[in-house]
Formats: sequence, structure tokens, C-alpha cells
Amino acid sequence: MTCRNTVCQSCATQWDGIYYCTACLAARRSASTERNSLLGWLTLAAGVAAMLWLAAQTMVWAGALIAGLF
Repeated sequence: MTCRNTVCQSCATQWDGIYYCTACLAARRSASTERNSLLGWLTLAAGVAAMLWLAAQTMVWAGALIAGLF
């Protein structure tokens, strides 16, 4: 708790295993913001594109290998 006030467990709310009073909990909730996940989406899209390219290359290689057997 940031205010260091003594509260009982029935008056406090648990957040990440720590009991907070209502004032501290309100301040903590307003301080938590969601990060921009654009970089995560771009990384995911690049990874998917790389895997699709690798899968296409593997299919072409396998097709040429099988065609060479007959």
C-alpha cells in the first residue's frame, strides 16, 4: 500500500496478492494503462509472412524432389 494506512482484510481489496485500501486501489487502477501493441502486431505479421514463404519454398522443393524420382 502506498498510503501506509492500516486496513483490515474485509475492508481492503486484493490486487496481485497485496491488500489495498480504496484510495490506493483507485490510484493504481487509474495509473495502469494499456500499451500500444502495434509493434507486436507488426512482428506477428512479419513472422507469419516468413513462415508462409518458408512453407511455399518447402512445397516447391518437395515437388521437385518427387518429380525427379519418377
